Parts: sequence; C-alpha cells; structure tokens
Amino acid sequence: MKGNAIYTIAETEVIVGVRNKWTHIFTLIFTILVLGISYFGLSASGYTGSMQDFSRTTLSLLNLVLYIIPLVSLVIGVISFSSDGRFNELIFAQPLNRWEIYIGKLLGLMIIIFSSMALGFGISGFIILFRVGSEGVFRYFVFVLLSICSLSSFLGFRLLYLP
Repeated sequence: MKGNAIYTIAETEVIVGVRNKWTHIFTLIFTILVLGISYFGLSASGYTGSMQDFSRTTLSLLNLVLYIIPLVSLVIGVISFSSDGRFNELIFAQPLNRWEIYIGKLLGLMIIIFSSMALGFGISGFIILFRVGSEGVFRYFVFVLLSICSLSSFLGFRLLYLP
C-alpha cells in the first residue's frame, strides 16, 4: 500500500466534502437538534424558557442520534461515490489497489463527518454550557465521541458493500 496515494485521496475527499452543501446542512441539523432537544425537553414537565443540563440532554439525544447517524452515513457514503463521477473515474483508472482507494475515501469522509458533528455538537454544547452550567459536561463529551465513532463504523460498513 502506498501511503501517499491514501493521503492524496483522503485530502481530495476532504476538499470535496467541505465544498459540499450537505456537510453544512448536517452541521446545522446537529446544532438545531441538540439545542431544540435541550430547550424543549423540559416543556413536558411544565418548565418553559429554560434549557436542560448536559445529563438530561444527553439522555434525550440518545434515541434520536441512533436514527440519524445511520442515515447521515448512508447519504454521505453515497454522495462520495456518485456526486463527482469524473473524479471517481480518474481514481479507478490509476494503478492503485482497491483497498488504497477504500481507505483513502474512508479517512477523508471520516474527517469531514467528524468535523461536521464536532462543530454541530460543540456549538450547541457551548451554548448549553453558558446557559445552564457545566454539570454533566463530561458525559456529553463522551456521548459525542461515541456518536462520532459509531458514525465512522456505519460509514465503513456502507463503503464495504459498494461494488
């Protein structure tokens, strides 16, 4: 395996991913999702105008993230192979091993998804931190890291089954 080829493919995936509007949409979705759940989570209990702390927000997000992460990974994986056909044709025409292409694309997509989720959850986390306080911030941080790891595993499985 050639590390330079993997790095070049990953770098190109990052550049294409940053230019892609879906990356920005997913960042916005993650931000709105966390802020909305934190703000409206206590409305069923009769509290209005206040946000939940990190512990309650993390528990509220758990089920919803389990639905969103596979959908995001499927969309990003499919967009990677179908959006720019010329780039894919150029990569597959090179004397590269398929595993080099796979690992390069996977690393590039993981960087894009990691930055999108970290930015979305991070912006929301800072807003919650300033509004509520730091109780349960470590749990929220661990939850975000585990969500990102599960997304990369879903993305890896998705890319494995591409022809």
